[in-house]
Amino acid sequence: MFLKVARAIARPQTFAVLDLLKRSTGLSVNEIAKALKLSYMGVKQYCTELEKKGLVDTWRRPTTMGRPEKSYRLTAKAASFYPEVGNEMTLDLLKSIAQLYGETAPDKLLFNYFNKKAEGYLKKLKGATITEKAVSFVKLRDAEGCCAQIEYDEANGYRVVEYHSPLKEIADQFPNVSRMEEMMFSKVLGLPVTRSEDRVSGLMKISFRIPLQVIPQGLVATPTVRAVKPASAPAKAPRLKKTLPAPVVEVTPPEPVISAEMETVVEPMEPTEVTEQITATVPAEPIVEEAVPEMTENTTPMPAPVAPPATREIQEDFFLLVG
Repeated sequence: MFLKVARAIARPQTFAVLDLLKRSTGLSVNEIAKALKLSYMGVKQYCTELEKKGLVDTWRRPTTMGRPEKSYRLTAKAASFYPEVGNEMTLDLLKSIAQLYGETAPDKLLFNYFNKKAEGYLKKLKGATITEKAVSFVKLRDAEGCCAQIEYDEANGYRVVEYHSPLKEIADQFPNVSRMEEMMFSKVLGLPVTRSEDRVSGLMKISFRIPLQVIPQGLVATPTVRAVKPASAPAKAPRLKKTLPAPVVEVTPPEPVISAEMETVVEPMEPTEVTEQITATVPAEPIVEEAVPEMTENTTPMPAPVAPPATREIQEDFFLLVG
């Protein structure tokens, strides 16, 4: 069945689209193109081909703003690409055991199976904290084809999410398988685990939640910080050429020539003596007082103003006219 379906899709990009859709509850073309780093038209073409072959279907996903977004999700036909434990032979054996040894016999056999499975996980599990154990456990489950991953949020704590269950067909016939799987997770991680399951079209999402309230102190790993390598090494200082020091030449200054006239030593004098000498050498000039003329009252009468000639002629003409 696997080879028959594999012939229907030969492009490796198509397998990448299928695996990405398997690890989700449905994605749009934009989200697939961004995750796989492909073009929008290329992803659109792959999804259209898968839809024609019945491996995916479409649905309208509501958005916060605007019209609902068209998304793609796997159908039940795509389950043949992933391993399944619950084949027809296993189911027939469990039903035969129920007929031979009673209705509780298959559950006892399955309980023993999960118990042995948990012991095998504990031998391979690595880490001391709950974070390290969960990461190691997820790697083991993912290697078995469970499409497992770990998630964490501050409100709900850790959550192991699996998008495929090899025991899906068996769990459909024997519902206690889900409870036994939950008990197996609790035994491996050493803490109570709550299992929930969601199915939409051909998609499945199984969550195993570990609340923070049940995690003892000291079992939560602290985040590790990796050393970041600098983008570019600091520039090296340029090498300096070695230069020999210049030779030091000692220059002896010439001795000062002192003449006979310069041999007389002038002794320092006190300020009072200098003042007395200056006073004695500079004769005092006599101060001449200039006589300032005294202000006297002018009694000479001022002459009467004389009118200009033009004014006299005008006055004479005026008197002639009046007389």
